[in-house]
Amino acid sequence: EFSFGYNGTENFPKGHRFGFFPAGSLGWILSNEAFLKGNPILNYLKLRASYGIVGNDNIGGIRYMFDQYYDGYGYHLGNSNNVQDGLVQGKLANPDVTWEKEKKFNVGFEATLVNKIDVSFDYFIQKRSNILSQPYRTVPDYLGISRPDINIGKVGNKGLETSIRYNGIGKKDLTYFVETSLWYAKNKVVYNAEAIQENEYLYGTGRIVGQPFVLEAIGFFKDEDDILKSPTQTFTDVRPGDIKYKDQNKDGKIDFATLPVIEMRVREILLKWLSDAMENVSFQARTEDGRSFFLDRSHMDEKCVVHCEDGNFTMPHMTIEFLEDEG
Repeated sequence: EFSFGYNGTENFPKGHRFGFFPAGSLGWILSNEAFLKGNPILNYLKLRASYGIVGNDNIGGIRYMFDQYYDGYGYHLGNSNNVQDGLVQGKLANPDVTWEKEKKFNVGFEATLVNKIDVSFDYFIQKRSNILSQPYRTVPDYLGISRPDINIGKVGNKGLETSIRYNGIGKKDLTYFVETSLWYAKNKVVYNAEAIQENEYLYGTGRIVGQPFVLEAIGFFKDEDDILKSPTQTFTDVRPGDIKYKDQNKDGKIDFATLPVIEMRVREILLKWLSDAMENVSFQARTEDGRSFFLDRSHMDEKCVVHCEDGNFTMPHMTIEFLEDEG
């Protein structure tokens, strides 16, 4: 399968307004092949892969940033302190501003075992480029200009997602399933043109997007003597009982240069298990008079109320309510 998009926007200058974004995917159902067809254990198996490029024109910054803007500004001239109106150059224009792009690659499979167990797995890689950022590394402050926003940022992201689902059939047309899934992803700033830092550990490049940098607390000041023997706190005067911070670069003072990286590994992994409020458990059944109902824990309240056809009855540990005149 192949598809593409050819999109345009007035937010970019001529020559950069249109973008071509193709995508393609392949799939192979191996269970239809002679060597697997009719297998009593592996009932279904599909391999799939896809690759595509997507564009984003909502990249931030001001609109029409390819035009140069000027702001009103007053100047004080002479000894009379009179204000003369004038103009000052705003942020530098970017005549080459264009689409932010993301290349996406995905490979995975779907399988059914013994007609009861569904398994899926996906591995993905995403590379985003042309992210709007300011060139702090290449345009120094002493030039006296407001840096432009240009398409220079790069971010990478990769991970996997897998799920296992068991489908069961009970007595009297009762069906149910139990599902658990695992998701993992990690992003990384590949390039951001950030300003040169005195200490290597202050760079955001190579770390996750939005990496926090904070002071590391190592205890409390015991007394005045402890304060005198500790690195100088540049943010405020301290007293006994105040928090003591670690001097990361051993320069004898606590300032913004001593902000270490706080690793955010916990948030990279998300597990959804059956024990989590039974959110992935569902039942389907039919009453003796032919009415059917569907119970899905993810759509129930604390009383396990289920809406169905019409009327109502109760079952152990749950209440079943039927809706009047609704399917």
